[in-house]
Amino acid sequence: MSASAEQSPVRKRVPAEWEPQAAVWLQWPSDFERVFKPAFALMTAILCRYEQFNILFDSVSGRDQARRAIEGAGANPEHHNIEWISMPPRSNAPKAIFPDATST
Repeated sequence: MSASAEQSPVRKRVPAEWEPQAAVWLQWPSDFERVFKPAFALMTAILCRYEQFNILFDSVSGRDQARRAIEGAGANPEHHNIEWISMPPRSNAPKAIFPDATST
């Protein structure tokens, strides 16, 4: 039997929120989720002070609404830790799955 055939399969997992990360990814709420927009703006205003923040938006008007909301929460939407990223309409499946380092 070859060495590769003897290895156990690699398990995959979604990393926990407390694990080291390069950035926080936030998908700005769409109009049908508008009740959450003030909370997202406040969260962005606080967290962008400490973390790289990538904000996904699905339209120019959505980006402009997010910028105004973040400004209204007391933050600068042009803060150096905020990056604006255009994306198609949402898919809420996990986006980051890594090999489990604990598998043998």
